[in-house]
Amino acid sequence: RFGDRGKRLSELLKADDSVTFEELFSFATDTLVWRARLWMPHILDAYERFGEELTSSASSLEAAVNLLKKWDFRCEADSNAMALFQLSYLRARLDRENPDREFKEDDLKKLLKFVDEAAAELKENFGRMDIPWGKIHYLKHGGLEYPIGGGSSSLPTPRACFTRVVDGRLRVVGGSSYHMVVEMSSNPKALSCFPLGASENPNSPHYNDISEIYAKKEYKPVWFTWEELSQHTESDVTLDAPAIRPGQNLQDSR
Repeated sequence: RFGDRGKRLSELLKADDSVTFEELFSFATDTLVWRARLWMPHILDAYERFGEELTSSASSLEAAVNLLKKWDFRCEADSNAMALFQLSYLRARLDRENPDREFKEDDLKKLLKFVDEAAAELKENFGRMDIPWGKIHYLKHGGLEYPIGGGSSSLPTPRACFTRVVDGRLRVVGGSSYHMVVEMSSNPKALSCFPLGASENPNSPHYNDISEIYAKKEYKPVWFTWEELSQHTESDVTLDAPAIRPGQNLQDSR
């Protein structure tokens, strides 16, 4: 049984019987929020039926619904509706609800109430309800912050991010740890990326050199041949291994 990420990737693969290398890369970094497509029809239906009744001069409901109506269901770093949808989703505890069930009048009115409250909370905390997702959702490493797109444990996408709340924002602390796209040709073509850096030494230039390209949904090439590797070598380390005769214990050779 597929979860949201599996459903979305299955949809992408079924829609294309000849996936190119570039398309596969886009699949791996896809940010479409599957559950948003299931819940948005209910929100729009609720507003069409009861929006005028529930909208007041102090309410942000009309502007909030119009913002969600224009949303493409993606949680890119520059998406200005993802924060509103996620907060509405969490307030309404929609993860415990079945979007296919029958919604009564009271259910739909409550849904609009949560959207209105989410908009008010965003305006209070960030000054606007249409704040870009990357202003709230970020990766931090080596003292630097990077706006980052991607889903969450509550709203999964193929590009997965898990967060914890830090000072009212969502700091990414886990998720898609290693991405790799490979074309299995005679001379393999591959791209890869991971969230942090190739070194765990904070003084190394490679401690933080991959975080930015990861946040931007860019990948670095993977080199397979010696010719490729030799053009990108910064240092060499030679390991001298003792000669060991067949049957000889490694410890005896020291």
